[in-house]
Amino acid sequence: MRKLPKIVADTPIGQSVEVKVWRNKKILTKNITVTRLEETSEYKKENNKQAIPSIVTIKELGIKIRNINNQDAEQRSNLKDKKGVYILEISGDSPLALLPVKEGEIIIAVANISVSNVKNFEDQFKKELKKNTKSILLTILDSNNQSKFIGVKIK
Repeated sequence: MRKLPKIVADTPIGQSVEVKVWRNKKILTKNITVTRLEETSEYKKENNKQAIPSIVTIKELGIKIRNINNQDAEQRSNLKDKKGVYILEISGDSPLALLPVKEGEIIIAVANISVSNVKNFEDQFKKELKKNTKSILLTILDSNNQSKFIGVKIK
């Protein structure tokens, strides 16, 4: 244990190092890769620079969405944890245009899997698209904080 901090300190991030460890009365040799500690302030600053775009267009659904902000959370009691995406715009040819979905509502889940932000929504939506499904289930919070489940045919 005395040598490990020195090995880590002397090794550049991303490089592999051979380390010997004692397990079950045997010496085992392991190759480990040194990575950056994600809790450091440097890492957090770097990650904030790679911020999620403020407005994203989901062309398959014909909508523009953004992350939940402080103002949204103050206006709606169900958004205190700021999870979900805010529907900014629904285009006229959108599959959502003929459904009971309005601008200003919040998508909180895709295919019954909660989404916390735009990036998370995009990832989950892409997973569903890869399944070659013809429709997708969205869980939406309306302006009265009522949940509704909407099945949407994908363009």
